[in-house]
Amino acid sequence: MNSISIIIPVLNEAQNLEVLLPYLYCSISSELISEILVVDGGSTDGSQRIVAEFSKKYPKVIGLNSPKGRAKQMNFGALNTKGTVLYFLHADSVPPKNFDRYIIDAIIRGAKAGCFQMKFNSAHWWLQLAGWLTQLNWKSCRGGDQSLFVQKTVFETLDGYNENYIVCEDSEFIYKLYDHHDFEVLPYWLTTSSRRYQANGIWTLHITSSITEINLKTKNKGKFYFYWGWNKAQYSYSDLTFKGDDYNFTLFDVAAKDRQTQWDPEVYLNPANITIPQTVGRIGYYFHDHWNISLGVDHMKYVMVSQQFATIDGYIDLKAPISEFNGVYDNAPIYIDEDFLEFEHTDGLNYINVELSRVDNLGDHLQWNSKKIQLNLLESFGVGVLYPKTNTTLLSKERYDEFHVSGFGLSLKGGVNLTLFDHFFVQAELKAGYINMPNIRTTTSAADSASQDFFFFQRNISFGYIFQLIK
Repeated sequence: MNSISIIIPVLNEAQNLEVLLPYLYCSISSELISEILVVDGGSTDGSQRIVAEFSKKYPKVIGLNSPKGRAKQMNFGALNTKGTVLYFLHADSVPPKNFDRYIIDAIIRGAKAGCFQMKFNSAHWWLQLAGWLTQLNWKSCRGGDQSLFVQKTVFETLDGYNENYIVCEDSEFIYKLYDHHDFEVLPYWLTTSSRRYQANGIWTLHITSSITEINLKTKNKGKFYFYWGWNKAQYSYSDLTFKGDDYNFTLFDVAAKDRQTQWDPEVYLNPANITIPQTVGRIGYYFHDHWNISLGVDHMKYVMVSQQFATIDGYIDLKAPISEFNGVYDNAPIYIDEDFLEFEHTDGLNYINVELSRVDNLGDHLQWNSKKIQLNLLESFGVGVLYPKTNTTLLSKERYDEFHVSGFGLSLKGGVNLTLFDHFFVQAELKAGYINMPNIRTTTSAADSASQDFFFFQRNISFGYIFQLIK
């Protein structure tokens, strides 16, 4: 039969123990509780006396003495338990009525570990929001104040709390639970004290707790992510070669630019207008804590600058109709206007590419708690194909408006990723690469084609979501 051992680590908690211990005894079912262990780390305020007096009336309350340190105290308590389920509870947290029944019911359903939802005894809006977020089953929304129940065998398999942690030992252990087992958040409210926030300042304590966790390495393996965003592109000069039955010529050092769409929420945020702005989209999977592989599309737009001077070499010999541009050119200057050539990939200079990326969380190196805020650096190498829809008006010929594979690309990328609450992120990137397009369709005739190669440079901003797919 399952039974619960309650473990309460304390250090100078006399005032809270006078409230908590009577409450627990009024709330529990005696057959479900093996013992209530109050593990003292060296109190000087009479905490040990209160426990000793209470244990005379209620023998299941047992006082233990341990070296100071909450992780050490909780591990020591766990070693002295008889129950099959361990329930770790802070002295300033009050669990809901019938909490023991809720825990046993969860264990019977197959839960390995879990906690209760939590609210602070404060009306401050930030603490109210922090409490509301504990309903979400995300490890970034977990903490020791919510209490923790775990099967004793699971606790022992994971080697308990890391005693090298002075603070945030709960977070380190809960992260291990999430990595190895399903975690259940029970839909009942525990109330915890806001005294630390009141004593130290809400923002001071929140920021401090976000930077003091030590050696909590980011675990990304098995995570899946996706993002969507927008790009701004620049292109190097390019040599454009056009071939057909009655022409073959090259334009040297042709300038081009991208085509930005003016900001309009109806355009940028409406999925029906997905191809109008310049966009980036990607899905990826972490096969290692630091490495992921992804598939994405960079939807750039490439527009040859109209009314520019260039150099032409080759010949044009159109007969039906005869063209004013007929002739043999030997590196001659030419003025490119709409009568001679319009050339653009505006329904997409679509670079469909696979990337291998390395991601490093700065928090792992600077020793801050990355549960709620991660700042990641990323570097990527990509390779892919070009699948443009090229709009070309060449010597008044009928243009070809179909998507087609026209070449390949290589790219390098660096960026910064800001992840909030372990799931939502915004990512800024700089990306550069080389594009070679030897087979660009230009007209309805299969005999007509163009080729070019050039370098590109992108600035991207994206918004995305990441979650654990495989544990």
